[in-house]
Amino acid sequence: MTAGSDNTAQATWTNGTLITGGGSVISNSPGGTFDIAADVNTIAGGGSHVIFNAGLLRKTGGINTCTLTDTFTNTGTVEIQSGTLNPSGLFVQTAGLTLLDGGNLSVSSPFQLQGGTLAGDGTITGTVTNNGTVSPGWTNGPLNITANYIQTTNGALNLAVGGNTAGRASANST
Repeated sequence: MTAGSDNTAQATWTNGTLITGGGSVISNSPGGTFDIAADVNTIAGGGSHVIFNAGLLRKTGGINTCTLTDTFTNTGTVEIQSGTLNPSGLFVQTAGLTLLDGGNLSVSSPFQLQGGTLAGDGTITGTVTNNGTVSPGWTNGPLNITANYIQTTNGALNLAVGGNTAGRASANST
């Protein structure tokens, strides 16, 4: 896949670095699956550079970090199964799902959850601003946010209390 690509089927990224910039757009369309199967990175060149996910983007390989230096917008599903996904530019979700399912998320700017759901168990290194739905404990593990958790009036925090499948969350809250 190259910068300026539109994935509508199946794409797997197993090695190498993508250099983005100059107005580049990487798009994973509805019905597309973009599998990050290693600890790979994008490097931002000059100009604008964005990654837009409306399909399924998942990190399935590598135990370390995949860094995406681009502005990242999600309206589909982001599933982190291993290692850490680090969208080091702005990460905005307006719909869809971000699921920590064995992996972790690291953000430099606050994760802007403007719609959709953030769910799962694992660690988010950085701040989360919730204007959507946060549902910790997808598989009965804790969802840890290492910086601030900002709950807006339009956001929802869904916690299961009691029983065998209680969700747990920890964060600094404002």
